[in-house]
Amino acid sequence: MRPHGLFEGVEFATLEDADGTSSTVRESVLRGVSCDTLVLKFADITDVEFRDLRVASLQLRGAHLGRVRFVGGRIGTLDLTEAGLDAVVFDGVRIDYLTLGRASVRDVDVRYCRIDTLDMPVAKLNRVRFVESTAGELDPRVSTAQHVDLRGLDFARVTDMAALRGMTISVEQAQNAAVALATAAGIRVAE
Repeated sequence: MRPHGLFEGVEFATLEDADGTSSTVRESVLRGVSCDTLVLKFADITDVEFRDLRVASLQLRGAHLGRVRFVGGRIGTLDLTEAGLDAVVFDGVRIDYLTLGRASVRDVDVRYCRIDTLDMPVAKLNRVRFVESTAGELDPRVSTAQHVDLRGLDFARVTDMAALRGMTISVEQAQNAAVALATAAGIRVAE
């Protein structure tokens, strides 16, 4: 892998720290890749599967991802800042820190994933769904949401409850967060 490269119909199984900045990757698979850093900033990634990655830092800042699947594996930091995601699936992935700051996210499914910190400030979210997934901390500050379903996301803490405007949560999630929701609405809660 190299910067500004064109990779089509390729299966990557072994990569040392790699830099594919501004590359085009199509109809390819990255399977079982294990490395410290994989850089695909500003890349155009279409019809690609990332399967069973073991990567400390996957840098996709400013990249475009269309019809991409992340399946299994473990990622330390997944940086999708200012990225465009369209028809992306995360399935059974363990992610320590996932940032979607200022990203444009459409038609994304997150299934059976464990995310320690899900950071999405100023993101534009449209048709995002979580299924049997967990997040330690959820940071939706200043994000805009349409058709975002958090009912399948078991989150421990939300940094800004008011920022969940436009998102769907379950009755149980609302009950667990009742005090924080009331505070975000300007209601004083006292014993």
